[in-house]
Amino acid sequence: NNNEPYVPKVIEKSPKIREMLLEIVAANVLFSSYTYDEQSAIVDAFDIKTVEAGDCVIRQGESGDNFYVVESGSLDVFVKSGGQSVEQKVGNKLCAGNSFGELALMYNTPRAATIKTDSRCVLWTIDRSTYRGIVVQYKFLRNKTYLGFLREVEIMGKKLGVMMSEVELEKMVISLEKEVFQPGDAIIRQGNTGDHFYIIAEGDVGVY
Repeated sequence: NNNEPYVPKVIEKSPKIREMLLEIVAANVLFSSYTYDEQSAIVDAFDIKTVEAGDCVIRQGESGDNFYVVESGSLDVFVKSGGQSVEQKVGNKLCAGNSFGELALMYNTPRAATIKTDSRCVLWTIDRSTYRGIVVQYKFLRNKTYLGFLREVEIMGKKLGVMMSEVELEKMVISLEKEVFQPGDAIIRQGNTGDHFYIIAEGDVGVY
């Protein structure tokens, strides 16, 4: 609810663990497009979970809403397929620095495998509702910033805030996509067909 103040969930963790979680979050395709602040807030919300040897962390076919990162210990992955009644161990062991279960943050779908601890494990975990709360809050703040920015953009001497209604500006904000160009990159080329409208948020461009 955007009318209520957002209260971030912050679980204390050592700098070493925080660095490990940040590396995993930044490398995971689910989180890689987020800003550092968003990734950092996601890392802040990870909570610790200790699991004894022989315990089942997730079970194939059951629903789940947690993403896990392994701090210590090891886990095995088992899969039932083709109507088999016995689980078959697959792949390598999950050890320190590995992660699993990220799709549960996006979709309420059955787990694709069973994962059991081979030894006592220390895991870090974040649940779907916490993850979504962070993502929605940052999207709200980002769109609010973009809306203020768009109002001040000038085209032919007139500001978009005057030329367009608030509803039109809000629709435009939803459609905005961020692109980053390095020095020397060509954004558009003379003679090529263009289908993008660009607004410079930061930096300078040259026209040739």
